[in-house]
Amino acid sequence: MWEVFSGAQLYSEIKDQSRGSDRPSITKRAQIAKGILDGSLRPQNTDRIPPAAWELMQRCWSHRAELRPDFNEILHELSVLPV
Repeated sequence: MWEVFSGAQLYSEIKDQSRGSDRPSITKRAQIAKGILDGSLRPQNTDRIPPAAWELMQRCWSHRAELRPDFNEILHELSVLPV
């Protein structure tokens, strides 16, 4: 899940940067990517995130690939989350 969202976000930011956007610089994005990869930068939980959604997010961010859910698991778990 992280790969899907971050890949799309980073691509769009790079695309916007080339058009003179005020988005973060490539250096800042590299620092963010490094923090994500080394595990020092993770989203913070809030009381607005349902526990089941937070647990799914944590599994998607696992450093161990075998613990990360595949797309079918993600879609199923999102479809049964309470609204």
